Amino acid sequence: MEEKLSSGISGLDDILYGGFLPRKTYLIRGGPGCGKTTLGVHFLLAGRNRGENVLFITLGEPEPEIRKNFASLKLNLDGVHFLDLAPTPEYFVEVES
Repeated sequence: MEEKLSSGISGLDDILYGGFLPRKTYLIRGGPGCGKTTLGVHFLLAGRNRGENVLFITLGEPEPEIRKNFASLKLNLDGVHFLDLAPTPEYFVEVES
């Protein structure tokens, strides 16, 4: 059996009997503010700490805002690469016109 991937949250890893199965797809679903992004960040940080390249793809909040929010939680996102696909304010002005 393959070694599981840590979620970055020890209690969740216990529930998952060691973590996530590699090369499987997981859908995390929930309302605003329930912790989806925080779970994802913990997973990315666990990978980064194992020496893996990790990528955070954002479609909502811009990268600087995400980094600032997690810095306030004492979570350092150094070494986490971002693909920022969040629309800019100019996009919404253009769409309105």
